[in-house]
Amino acid sequence: MKAKIKKNYKRSSVGILIIGIIVVILITGTIIYKISYNILSFINNFFSKEVLVEEIVSPNDEHTLKAYYINNGAITGDSLEVKLVNNKTNKARNIYVDYPVYYTDLEEQIKIRWIDNEIIEINGIKLNINEDNYDWRKNR
Repeated sequence: MKAKIKKNYKRSSVGILIIGIIVVILITGTIIYKISYNILSFINNFFSKEVLVEEIVSPNDEHTLKAYYINNGAITGDSLEVKLVNNKTNKARNIYVDYPVYYTDLEEQIKIRWIDNEIIEINGIKLNINEDNYDWRKNR
């Protein structure tokens, strides 16, 4: 009877050891992931290719349009993104994406205005902020 108890004790201690090793590996992996994610986010933000060109607040102060010039590098042309930001929740979404845009004459290429609290006009395109968005890849 004593032999069976010792054998079961050895099995349970090996099982506990394996579970302990797995837990340590999972915790270490999670910590390494979080650290590397934060470092990569910092590097990405530090070398950001976005340049804020213009900010326009809605007539009722509920939303802000933020126009960004996006430098896509040497291979492709640059683009323009306009983000709609809800000033209460600070949530943003792309409402307008255009391509190509040239940095030398940005002021001539970007014409943004609020028509009323829900309708905007960007470069001659009217959009309802609750329903519409414009993406040159889909709308041209």
